[in-house]
Amino acid sequence: MAGYQAQIGKILDLNQVEFHYNSTWLAALGFQDVVQLTSHFTVAQMLERENFALRYQSEKPIGLHELLYPLMQGYDSVALKTDVELGGTDQIFNLMAGRTLQRVFDQEPQSVLTNRLIEGTDGRKMSTSWGNVITILDPPDEQYGKCMSIKDELIFIYLEACTDMPMSDLEQAREAFERGELHPMEAKKRLAWEIVAQYHGAEEAQEAAERFAQVVQRKEQPDEMPVVRLAPSPVDAVTLLCQCNLVSSKSEGRRLIEQGGLNVDGLRITDPNQTVVPVAGMIIKAGKRKYARLEI
Repeated sequence: MAGYQAQIGKILDLNQVEFHYNSTWLAALGFQDVVQLTSHFTVAQMLERENFALRYQSEKPIGLHELLYPLMQGYDSVALKTDVELGGTDQIFNLMAGRTLQRVFDQEPQSVLTNRLIEGTDGRKMSTSWGNVITILDPPDEQYGKCMSIKDELIFIYLEACTDMPMSDLEQAREAFERGELHPMEAKKRLAWEIVAQYHGAEEAQEAAERFAQVVQRKEQPDEMPVVRLAPSPVDAVTLLCQCNLVSSKSEGRRLIEQGGLNVDGLRITDPNQTVVPVAGMIIKAGKRKYARLEI
């Protein structure tokens, strides 16, 4: 919940937001209550949901508990007496279930607003395990750099779905891009600036742009980098990355090293088990943008 609040707080005034756990009303439902809720839906209706339909056609198992999920989400709308429910296009069936149950409970059916799902930076479904996610809470440099790494075909999808860029400006940029007058790099710079400015402010966006040009485009070391104090004791490469706070987990560190993303004083390390002896002034580089300088 704390993580959700931190993200939502970047967009909404938390003084005007209420948070509820749906266990408050779902835990109070008895077996009879659940059976009565199920009576308002048919199996055929459930199998119309795209995800279920595809799995049913390919003879992949569908758990009975999965069929109850839209019911429970729909009942959330009843308990909260919602006016509008937001969701991705993959949630349309569940959102409509809320309208169905609100009618049963003599409530005005909620309006439903859906947004398209945006792909991860590599074009696949967004997944933290794949490392293709840009998060609201990412620091400016990381947000900027991730935006610069997206596939070209995603630029205008991201601009439209994730920024406040006026549609008139966006369409002009799209047309220039399609005519070859706007280079993908410049289009991504606009996207990256818009995203960072939205969550961190225009000043931070400009500084992130300048640091990206320095570190990634001109391949210079940043003027400032985090300083990490370590003991001069041998450690494996994965542990070194974790101790320098350059990765969020050992699995991420191992993956980064195997992909050739770790450099120690300019030397690339590709074996996660390789031993490194920290020395004062050693520069650790993870990926294209993350640095740390060691103190002993």
